Amino acid sequence: MKSFRKTIGNNRGSVMLIVIMVVIIISIISLLVLAASQYNTKLTANERHRKRAFYIAESGAMMAIDSLNRNDQINGVIYTNEPMDGGTFSVEVYDSSNFAWLAQDERLIRSLGVSRNAVRRLEYVVKFAVMGYDQIPGPLYIEAPTPHFAGNVFTVQGGDHHWGDAIYNIPVPPGDHRRSVATIHDSSSIISAIGSHSDQIFTVDAAGNYIEGSVWPNRDTLDLEALAAAFAGEHGELADTIGWVIGAFPNDYKVSYLDGDFTIAGGGHTPSGGSGLYTCPNCEGTGIINCWGCQGTGYEWLARDCPNCLGTGKVGCATCDSLGYFTCPDCGGTGGTPVACDSCLGSGIYGCLVCDGTGVCPICNGTGISKTAGGNYWSCYRCGDGQKNGVVGTGLCPDCGGTGGIPCPYCSGTGVDPSSGCATCGGTGIIPCSDCAGTGKIDCPVCGGTGGIGSDRICHVCNGTGTQVCPWCIGSGLVSEEGGGHGAKGTLGAGVLVVTGNLHISGQFEFSGLIIVLGEVSVDITGGGQGVHIWGSLLCKSVDFKIAGNADICWCREALEMLPTRPAGFQVMSVMEY
Repeated sequence: MKSFRKTIGNNRGSVMLIVIMVVIIISIISLLVLAASQYNTKLTANERHRKRAFYIAESGAMMAIDSLNRNDQINGVIYTNEPMDGGTFSVEVYDSSNFAWLAQDERLIRSLGVSRNAVRRLEYVVKFAVMGYDQIPGPLYIEAPTPHFAGNVFTVQGGDHHWGDAIYNIPVPPGDHRRSVATIHDSSSIISAIGSHSDQIFTVDAAGNYIEGSVWPNRDTLDLEALAAAFAGEHGELADTIGWVIGAFPNDYKVSYLDGDFTIAGGGHTPSGGSGLYTCPNCEGTGIINCWGCQGTGYEWLARDCPNCLGTGKVGCATCDSLGYFTCPDCGGTGGTPVACDSCLGSGIYGCLVCDGTGVCPICNGTGISKTAGGNYWSCYRCGDGQKNGVVGTGLCPDCGGTGGIPCPYCSGTGVDPSSGCATCGGTGIIPCSDCAGTGKIDCPVCGGTGGIGSDRICHVCNGTGTQVCPWCIGSGLVSEEGGGHGAKGTLGAGVLVVTGNLHISGQFEFSGLIIVLGEVSVDITGGGQGVHIWGSLLCKSVDFKIAGNADICWCREALEMLPTRPAGFQVMSVMEY
């Protein structure tokens, strides 16, 4: 009995020791889990603050661009520790007087965003842009992934047309011919959509040869909102008319702004009788306008190759012996003595601040895995996909690609201070010829740079008279407010038409110039009667595009070149983190 009791007593001591050890182990594990949780929480918080700092810096840059659009003369520090979303931002603006590599119409914006202990630095190069004819890719630009081209009586024509004539192309040269359809999608989607209608979607080449199925796939997305705002203003404040389609080619271009969906069910534009008649703004009441086919000359230009320039339109510049430049007299063509960039010490490389020049991802320390737990791992969210058991990251710093450095933003990687060297030639050693602008060629004095001479073809539109009946008033000199071809359901217009919603056209409609449709749902064009005729360009971002029936969209350089050129403010050219 004593032995049994002694054994029980000894076991009680062992159990107590085991319990204590288990409690200690559980406590240690709990402390480790708590420490890991706190560490992960800090990591998450740090990343959250890093992202917030980035967005704060981005917002500061956008505010700087807005300030530049109001006053393009601002320079230096424009914001210092401005509060935003729990952090602050500071912004500096520089121009060509600070950095010689900036063009006259460019600005450098450096924005610093801070959120707690996280700091992000962004550098923007912006350029003052003007929206106009050059931004238009062709007669039809669509972002619809599966457009519909139906029926056999529509055309989309990229050949340069005389306004008002869907059949007649301007002679080649000097026609400005474009591809018929520009799309942001690949060629297979647009070719499949066109199907058997490729002969209805065509253009011509420089020699006037017919090209079927003319498309421009994978076109960069156009900023239609910016283009529309340049002409009509963000809320239509720059428009000539709001809620009305108006304007006449070629004498009375207007910017029309229609907020919301726009449905046209036109029945023609012949002036109606009764009250409400007023003088036609296109012909000023005469009933006659200059012929669009010959600009009032009575002749179409049919060029013959100029014997002086052999049809090129250019001859060698005598001022610079066709070199295009002169050797700088101040430095003898040496460019002077350039000074090494003090930011990169002449190396051209600026140390990456994210990885401190190591080239290794700072989150996963080069492993490609941010954490492991329970037999699972998480791909690094900076150099991988951040997914559980996902693709292991590269382990390289995503900001510098593993090189440990980025091209120096102050000298653009040249290693040379851009403000140093010869002041006369800017360190280039040469001075561009002012007569030929550095090209070595000038316009041929015989043909004026056109490459051809002669204008011996009588205009087919006016038969040599130089004038034609005004299409707005059909020669009467008067139009009526109802049925006269303008208004919310008008059937005739010219200039710029901005529709913020969706566009639906049926019946008769004619427009010369540019139509921008911002609605993201649909554009539907089906002609009736005398049909739908658009001379110029139609740009739309809708997901559904359909054209059918008696409808033509014809590229017309003349109609588009008459558009008012509008400033679009400073646009972002490049962005980098430094």
